[in-house]
Amino acid sequence: MGNEKQLLISRIISSKIPAYDYEAELEYEKTLTHAIFGGCLTNQELLDKLAPPIDFVSEIKKTNVQLSHKKQKLYEWRDTPSSKEYRADIASLKQAISFLLNQQYNFFISSAEYIATQAKNRFICEKYNIDEIPERLEESEIRLVARSYEWFSLYNAGFRCEVFSQEVIDLINWAKKYENIRQHPDAPTEDVIEDDDLLDGWMSYISNKKDHDTATDGKEVFIPANSPEDIRRIQDKNSPEVKFMMKMRDNKMMKNGELNENDLPDKQGIIKF
Repeated sequence: MGNEKQLLISRIISSKIPAYDYEAELEYEKTLTHAIFGGCLTNQELLDKLAPPIDFVSEIKKTNVQLSHKKQKLYEWRDTPSSKEYRADIASLKQAISFLLNQQYNFFISSAEYIATQAKNRFICEKYNIDEIPERLEESEIRLVARSYEWFSLYNAGFRCEVFSQEVIDLINWAKKYENIRQHPDAPTEDVIEDDDLLDGWMSYISNKKDHDTATDGKEVFIPANSPEDIRRIQDKNSPEVKFMMKMRDNKMMKNGELNENDLPDKQGIIKF
């Protein structure tokens, strides 16, 4: 695994192609204008004309929302048998997104933007004396390097890139994100950090928890449980004050055998938080 990280780092920092090249962008704009003037349809015009049965943009967005939700559930129930089901759901949603992107690309390769992109790539190959534009690394590979000790050591030793390729920019951004995550008051454990799906779920959980805490403002929230494991995990999420209140309720119930809502200690004003 260490060698894999070294290879990825070497590939990323050896790139000759900057993320932004003014001359290449000019070539793109010039070719795009000529293609449209010559009668080639833009990507959006192709979508409007051919009217595919799927609105790719909205469908991909909706699927990504579902994926984020499943990842949060995976994080919340990571230590239960339910995690396997969430893993399977996540894999299925990723496949769905990949399918949608491929279908969307089929329209793009017939567009004016595709012609302009090809011209830009040829210009870059000639300018930087390379045979072809290298295939972009997967985000998972960038994240593997960004959280690694190898990259941390290299960066903190004063390493600076001569060429800021898109992958270098992504790597630095992810490294900063991992640094912020590790410094978070509720930072996840390293096994969560090293699992992309779990960490995405943690980030979603923290974000939604902040919104939830603001919205509820001390109100009781009821969460359905489907198993004893679910009950235990839900109860563990309660604050110390709420756990104390629940214990008082249980003691009152054990003493009296039955209990009306108005008899609850916290309802009578015995406990104030």
